[in-house]
Amino acid sequence: VRIVEIEDVDKIACGGVHIATTGEIKLVMFYHQEQIRGHVRLFFKCAQDAVDYALMHDSLLKSIKTELSCSCEDEILPKLEKMASELSDCKARLSGLSADLARTEIKANLENNSAVFSTNLDLQAVLEASNSFEELALCVFNANKWLIVLKGRYAGFDFKTIKEKLLVPANGRGGGKNGVYQGVSD
Repeated sequence: VRIVEIEDVDKIACGGVHIATTGEIKLVMFYHQEQIRGHVRLFFKCAQDAVDYALMHDSLLKSIKTELSCSCEDEILPKLEKMASELSDCKARLSGLSADLARTEIKANLENNSAVFSTNLDLQAVLEASNSFEELALCVFNANKWLIVLKGRYAGFDFKTIKEKLLVPANGRGGGKNGVYQGVSD
């Protein structure tokens, strides 16, 4: 066992590859670090592994530049930040539109005196839309997910008393409080 000691820094058992000549090293490349037990562990690649790693990253960088239509590396990060911002804006808009659609669907079901409906809408959008109603008894199924919202005169309903009867036949799991109950079924 070889012990590598850097005076006043560290002393550790050597975990490196032993080479016949220094020419075999070719390239030493730092690629990662992590905190571990109060120390910083550094990760390096060397020899052909380092060359392959550098070539792979160079190829990846060229592909990213091409995909983003960047002429240089300095343009990549600003473009990615702009794309992330646009994606965030689109997600917020989609969430708002989903809630609007859910609100319309809930309203249509209420006009038909229906308290249960199935939807392809995201249950979070349905939950957000339910906030627009003061009085509501709503049970929504979406694939294997379910949501129950009880508001107004229905809010006092004790879901726990019928939870087992509702969930066991459908292999369901879930719970909630304050008139909002959700979960999944098999």
